Amino acid sequence: MTFYNYLLSSLPNEFTAKIIYYILITIALLLACSIINFLVNRVVLKYITKYIKNNKYKWDDVLLDAKLFQRIA
Repeated sequence: MTFYNYLLSSLPNEFTAKIIYYILITIALLLACSIINFLVNRVVLKYITKYIKNNKYKWDDVLLDAKLFQRIA
């Protein structure tokens, strides 16, 4: 039994079930996007910054100083 079918059986009409289903799907997507945004900003940027500071190339240090990667994220 899917969640939508559960809502259909629990609620009085199909319209209410659809509205609640779409609201819950939207909340789940926003939560997933927030978690991904947090991971990119905190974890991935930390490792990118560490890698750029420790390599021998200097052109990427300019990008790091201009905070390009923070703006992209």
